[in-house]
Amino acid sequence: MIGSSIAVIGAGAGGLCTARAFLRRNPDASVAIFEAGSSVGGVWNYNYEQSDTQPMYKDLRTNLPKQVMGFREYPFTLGGEDSYVSHKFVSQYLKDYAEVSERAFWKTSMRAN
Repeated sequence: MIGSSIAVIGAGAGGLCTARAFLRRNPDASVAIFEAGSSVGGVWNYNYEQSDTQPMYKDLRTNLPKQVMGFREYPFTLGGEDSYVSHKFVSQYLKDYAEVSERAFWKTSMRAN
């Protein structure tokens, strides 16, 4: 698939993982990530002003341990000893993951309006 390009809808965990997997198999490809929100993280980004229209709430903690949620190549170390971390740590983890990935996904991504 040399010279291929794809669009990924959403810059949450699934979108970042999809883009990373595609680029691993197609290093010369182009990936554009479309995200309706203002940054990487998908539903893990909490916005107080929009709290009545989003699935996230202020005090939400994960229902899976962070050791299971982390990507294999990028361990989830945020949140100290707690396994069930707040949405703030998940959101930051996804942003950090996007920055350290082989390609800076956010540089090639676009925001949909």
